[in-house]
Amino acid sequence: MTMIVYRETEEMRQFRDAQEIVDRLEGLGYRISLRDAHCAWKSHSETMEAGWLVLPEDDGHLLSSIRSHCDEM
Repeated sequence: MTMIVYRETEEMRQFRDAQEIVDRLEGLGYRISLRDAHCAWKSHSETMEAGWLVLPEDDGHLLSSIRSHCDEM
């Protein structure tokens, strides 16, 4: 029997990455909405002249990249 699976779209990958940003930042003591995580990473990717960058493995690097596009309250 052959298995058929749905190909991940760019939109699906972006949603998955945004959720990962929310989860990883929460582990560092920060709260960010899913929408803000998506917008911040999209802005970061665009400043690097890229479509959508792969998330860094280092949480500190991820946090600094996100913080550069957000305000803290």
